[in-house]
Amino acid sequence: MSVDPNPILFERASEAILLLNREGQVVKVNREACKALSVQEERLVGKPILGLVVPGDRDRVKQLFLRVLGGQEREWISRFKRGDGVTRVQWVRAVPVDSGGSAQRIVMFTRDITESRSGRPETLQLQTLLENLPGQLVAVADGAGRIRYSSGMTRTHFRDDVEVLGTLLEDLLDPDEENERLLSEMLHEVMEGRDWAGTHWHRRADGTVFPLRTFASPYLDPRSGRTLGVLLVGRDVSAEYDWRERARQAQNLAGVGSLVDGITGRLEEAVRRIEAALGYGVPGEALGPGYSVPKEVALMKTLTAAVRDFANQATPKRERIDLPQVVREVVEDLDGWLRTHGVELTIAVPQELGTVHADPEQVKRVARILLENAGEAGGGEGAVQVGVAFSPTPDGVRLHVRDTGKVGDPEDLHRFFEPFFTTKDGRAGLGLAVVRAVVQAHGGTASAAPREGGPGTEVVVEFPYEAPDATLRFRPSPLALSRNRSVLVVDDESVVRHSIRRFLEKVGFEVREAWSGRSALAQITVDTPPELVLTDLKMSDGSGEWFLDQLSRDFPDLLRHTVIVTGDTDQTEITRLTRETGCPVMRKPLELTQLLDVLDEVAIR
Repeated sequence: MSVDPNPILFERASEAILLLNREGQVVKVNREACKALSVQEERLVGKPILGLVVPGDRDRVKQLFLRVLGGQEREWISRFKRGDGVTRVQWVRAVPVDSGGSAQRIVMFTRDITESRSGRPETLQLQTLLENLPGQLVAVADGAGRIRYSSGMTRTHFRDDVEVLGTLLEDLLDPDEENERLLSEMLHEVMEGRDWAGTHWHRRADGTVFPLRTFASPYLDPRSGRTLGVLLVGRDVSAEYDWRERARQAQNLAGVGSLVDGITGRLEEAVRRIEAALGYGVPGEALGPGYSVPKEVALMKTLTAAVRDFANQATPKRERIDLPQVVREVVEDLDGWLRTHGVELTIAVPQELGTVHADPEQVKRVARILLENAGEAGGGEGAVQVGVAFSPTPDGVRLHVRDTGKVGDPEDLHRFFEPFFTTKDGRAGLGLAVVRAVVQAHGGTASAAPREGGPGTEVVVEFPYEAPDATLRFRPSPLALSRNRSVLVVDDESVVRHSIRRFLEKVGFEVREAWSGRSALAQITVDTPPELVLTDLKMSDGSGEWFLDQLSRDFPDLLRHTVIVTGDTDQTEITRLTRETGCPVMRKPLELTQLLDVLDEVAIR
């Protein structure tokens, strides 16, 4: 039989084809063969095909090839060791190519049939599943980070799957110390036998940079169980990052909008006083005692600077920091100010306090505001004692700033972080609003309470050990859900509902909205119930908890697929909600990328 492969059909064939010479060396391969054997073409050409066959099968395969050279077409099954180190079972068909009456070359067709054998390892089953999911990248790398197998690079990196074989994972990343650290951490963890999840920033072939949510696990030899390398599953989360940034900007703009009303009133009052001082409009006696034009001008400058500071909150540029050390640097900078204001400062740092993942400049900004606030708590009436302390939590490190200053109305503590709330004359009242915004952007919390053991106030802020973006777990299993999921978003604030809806629809959810618990229950009762529910707890008509009670009584299965959103920062209350309802609870403002993971979690319950 004479078969000579057509060059175009050879390259575009959907099955793996290799062309061998009489010595059994590879002369030419097509793309599918490179992918099937997980080896680049230049590493195959000129090499003996028997080198890929496992030693126990070589003698038998050699005899079969000799028969093909004698003019016989043959089919068989043998085991090949791929470039990624994994042994795979291959079906082989070898056809002689005649030249002057004798076979000078062999056309070899091969197909992986490992999937049809019983006992296939779970890791390989997962790989096959993920290879067929749209928008995903699957790769296998050895312990040094060199790519041995790739599927989906064209979707994520605009690179050919075959061309990246043999290259380093590091070459796909955007050059950055943090990226390199995370890659090194991932390889170390996986080669030690542990799973790893995080986000790397990658660079496409066109030069654009994008975030890749990554899940990595040990890639095992199916026979020995030895760790050969890393099985890596990646998902381009550019759209999620884009929507989260838009949501952050929208929140800032909403905050600025509420500030404008307050600023306008304060500035109008200041202008009226200045006009009166100059003899226009308001009589001079209306100015009040202690009034001066420079004082009012200074107040306007303070207000405008504070608004600019509040509105221009940059995204944190996180790195590993020692929180006490950063706070000490702020204390050193404020040394003269603290002495001038008669502040007696003490710092207590416990042993074995972990580092946090935060923006050092923004942390300094928070510490400065807290120290200045505490130092001014005496109102100029004698020395103020300020205590700075640190404490570890399961999730991060807390910074405590306590003062012995004057205590106003205890109810005011609930308003400490509101924009424009202040008990000090001539201050804008935006400092603690900035503190809360910065801390929440880091995934932390901020709270205020009366100081224990005496008069004064204690403000506590917590920074997490890990940045939320780097530690959100990427679970491949929810991706196997082959259809879009429907979710009912319940919130009395239309801006919040619409923002969440736009984000979820962007990533494939079917979204409905309800403005109260009663509205939501009516939709569930009359219409087809949604698969998932995302509901606010505190709504203007007070129907949030009522709605949860109704779900518990009449729709218990839907309650199992419900996520609760609350602005309450009391961990005791959140723990109670979780225990009584069984629902995950998320705090406001929502991290939209984290919301996806929580919805995926309840979807597969």
